[in-house]
Amino acid sequence: MNILLATQNKRKIEEITAILSSLSSINIIIPSQSLDIPEGDRSYIENALLKAKAWSKLYPDHYILADDSGLEVFALDNAPGVISAEYAGKNATHQEHIDKLLLALTDITNRSALFISYILLLSPQQEIFFSRGECYGNITTKQSGNKGFGYDPIFAPLQFNNQQTLADLTPEQKNSISHRYKALTGLKDYLQYIKV
Repeated sequence: MNILLATQNKRKIEEITAILSSLSSINIIIPSQSLDIPEGDRSYIENALLKAKAWSKLYPDHYILADDSGLEVFALDNAPGVISAEYAGKNATHQEHIDKLLLALTDITNRSALFISYILLLSPQQEIFFSRGECYGNITTKQSGNKGFGYDPIFAPLQFNNQQTLADLTPEQKNSISHRYKALTGLKDYLQYIKV
């Protein structure tokens, strides 16, 4: 099975390919071109499906794997949520997103949050499978670590007792607990179920 990853995000590609590496029955294709797909404030599922369908027009004979994820902070009414990638503006840097979030949490003691990932697989026949994964933790007051990407330097997962952020962890550690890992585990179970 040829599966095209519907993303140009290098760090996402690294995580997804590492997590799916145990499936010898699939061949992961990385697109060489880029697509500008506006996501807006739709749901995670709608965003993932929008990406998958856009790429399926270019690769009609491939399965398309699309991911949409976000960070939800409970004290901020689950913001930034589905617009996590554009929280501080469409062209803002990761640092600008982090700075805006930390400013919004000034003097807020409840810093509970979760990362959510939806993985969607679109078949050449336009059949859809999706899986959801979550990772609970807290937003730190200061950044820590130089691994990972996005909000990783300020998200301390519960599995590590809030002592380390996702950016402090090795890729192997992160890929054993992350929201994307859990969503991809559901996909792996599905592919094994259909004997791919």
